Amino acid sequence: MAVFKAPTNWESNDTAEELCNFFKLDIKQKFRKKKKDHNKFKYEQKSDSKLHLNENSKVIKKVKKKLNALKKRKDEEYKQNLIKETPEKLKNSLKIRNNLTKKKQLKLESPRNIEKEVSKSENIPKRNKSKDKIKQSKNIVDSNLQPNNYNSQKKKKRVTQGEPKTKSITDNELGIIEIRDFRKQKKKLEKLKMLVKQKSNISTHEEIKEKPALTLRQKMLNKLKAARFRFLNEQIYTTTSREAERIFKTDPESFKAYHEGYKQQVKQWPLNPLDVIVKSVKKMPDTHIVADFGCGEARLAKEVNQTVHSFDFVSVNDSVTACDMAHVPLSDFSVDIAVFCLSLMGTNLRDYLLEANRVLKNGGILKIAEVESRFEDVNTFIKGCEQYGFQKLWMDLSHNLFYFIDFKKVSNVKGKKKLPQVALLPCLYKKR
Repeated sequence: MAVFKAPTNWESNDTAEELCNFFKLDIKQKFRKKKKDHNKFKYEQKSDSKLHLNENSKVIKKVKKKLNALKKRKDEEYKQNLIKETPEKLKNSLKIRNNLTKKKQLKLESPRNIEKEVSKSENIPKRNKSKDKIKQSKNIVDSNLQPNNYNSQKKKKRVTQGEPKTKSITDNELGIIEIRDFRKQKKKLEKLKMLVKQKSNISTHEEIKEKPALTLRQKMLNKLKAARFRFLNEQIYTTTSREAERIFKTDPESFKAYHEGYKQQVKQWPLNPLDVIVKSVKKMPDTHIVADFGCGEARLAKEVNQTVHSFDFVSVNDSVTACDMAHVPLSDFSVDIAVFCLSLMGTNLRDYLLEANRVLKNGGILKIAEVESRFEDVNTFIKGCEQYGFQKLWMDLSHNLFYFIDFKKVSNVKGKKKLPQVALLPCLYKKR
């Protein structure tokens, strides 16, 4: 409970209401006084701060003026001193320069520097400091063995260590050094000659043999061969594998003519796709079995350590088995790698893919290398192959002329009837 002191004017006859009103008036008067005092204090503070700011700004201006005046004085003094001291300073600088040149001349005239200059002019190799130190140590040991006073030996050592290391080169040593330099130069010349031979593929002793000019008959025969190759190529690409097999069996010389024309084409290509496939197969384990569809002369079997089954329409070698590539004499799931290097020819590519699926083991790899111009759209071809139980592993489209694609066998397709047609454009040559 709050305790109120009774006012002096209060009488016992006054009522409680009058007393309360008196207290309220007293409280209000006190509050107003406090407010007035607070406002006065604030005003005084503001006025003081303004005065301080004005005083500070005046002081700063005075200081700046003094500093500027000092700078001007110093600049003027510096200029006057420069005008007085320039001739003396120039003389001193010239003296210092002359002293430096004299020191350089003395250094050049020292015996060590003379040796260096001689070695540069005569192509003499630099002195080996480590060898000189070893020789010095040997000489010191020999001198220690001789009967002399110990103190005199110490003095001699100090003198020898302080002396400059100079070595006079005899005529015999100069001759040996010249012979060594001559041998090194000879070896360098031989290396350069070898490099030139590798680039030009022509020996320096042999004369350049010009190619003999072809006769009219030879030129005509070459043109006929090229025309025959184009005709056979068009037939293979526009017919089924059975019809192509029948053509080559009835006329085996046509197969030879086709391969001769193919060899001429390979020489003109910037890259042989079979080289890329050979490199990739070599990296695989030797236990793998390979099936080469459309092998030609069975070059893959010769260059690879794995066992290779080579198939083509006509057997050129003993290692090639003649057959239709859509029906190969191999058992199911007997091969780890199947290769089609420029051999997806004909209109029945569907049969080739089914045969590869039949022959390959689960997880086996199908390698395809084809001409770029045969693909209308690579992605549609890959999707078509994937429906035959394969999955794309790797693809290289960086080469200008050929595409390389690797597939993995995921499932068996034997017995499936509804499979899409997979087709590539025929690789036809321009008619001349």
